[in-house]
Amino acid sequence: KTRESELNGTLLFGAIADEEHGSEKGLKWLLANDAVRAEMAFVPDISGYLQEVEIAEKGLVDARVTFHGKQAHSSVPADGVSALAALAELMYLTENWRPQGSAIRHPLLSSTTCVISQAEAGVAHNIVPGKAMAIYNVRYLPHQSASGVVAELRKMAEHIATRRPGISVTVEKIAELPPTKTQPNQPVAQALFQAIQYITEQPPKFVGIGGATLCKQLIAAGIPAGAFGPGDPKMPHMAD
Repeated sequence: KTRESELNGTLLFGAIADEEHGSEKGLKWLLANDAVRAEMAFVPDISGYLQEVEIAEKGLVDARVTFHGKQAHSSVPADGVSALAALAELMYLTENWRPQGSAIRHPLLSSTTCVISQAEAGVAHNIVPGKAMAIYNVRYLPHQSASGVVAELRKMAEHIATRRPGISVTVEKIAELPPTKTQPNQPVAQALFQAIQYITEQPPKFVGIGGATLCKQLIAAGIPAGAFGPGDPKMPHMAD
């Protein structure tokens, strides 16, 4: 056990809100208002049974795709244009879509992933949907870019719209977090490595993840950061 008086410096503990929604009202606000200063940061936000030190994260981009058609009574569908049908075609087309460069291997990160995380269409059971929307969540590799991912998605969506009379589409980037990395030999990574090895008597391994932690905001502010945690890797974001 270490007493506070034995610490060579100041340990700042933060329980910070808004992490799941971009940290605009949490860590980003604190950093922008000079409320957090540190030489390094340790983020307890990964699983791995305390056997891993996370030093790399994929980039994240959320893109909203919105198709517009023409609303009509469902008993006379020819009077309308279904935006939902156009969205369904795009969802089928992109079911196994991976942006350009996804096949290039990275030493710490798995390949690029794409998930349609939200969708919404229709206002009633007896109305042709005049609007249909979906959110694409893509976790991309450092050699890729958020703008490139969105451009590819837009091209596919617009191709569908041009083939369907009465359909238009918009594709907009609504959130972005860039890839980040901490070198294994940096003091913050070595501090975590040595502390875990001391406690568990086993050397942890350096890993990368597809998720996003507060390491991103800290590194962007010039504060080296690494993540660790004791949890079950099968548990994050699962039901219950």
